[in-house]
Amino acid sequence: MAPHELKAEVMAYSSVVGSGVLLFNERGQMLGQIAFLCQADELREKAFQERLAGVISNAINAAFAATQPTPQEAAKVLLRHDENGGRKEVYDACENRIKVYKFDAALRAIAGEDKA
Repeated sequence: MAPHELKAEVMAYSSVVGSGVLLFNERGQMLGQIAFLCQADELREKAFQERLAGVISNAINAAFAATQPTPQEAAKVLLRHDENGGRKEVYDACENRIKVYKFDAALRAIAGEDKA
């Protein structure tokens, strides 16, 4: 299963393996790394590898930041996780109100009404 969030960091340069990019999931666990397999000496230079790793790391972080929910989307939180006769309450911070939703068996919202 692909991670929902991915964070990239420039790997510290080593004279043995060079540099690269480390990949972490949303819990901070390392998932893997991107390494440079060099066919030419120009790519083995420390400064060039660190610069290239920075470009790749920044691109990955920017791409995954763009897929994160906006603050308005993230503000929608479930107030009650238990089912009350098939209904759940959701606080919509964007509209500053509480809505009560009815869900079908597949947990699709089929009706919503403002809570009095």
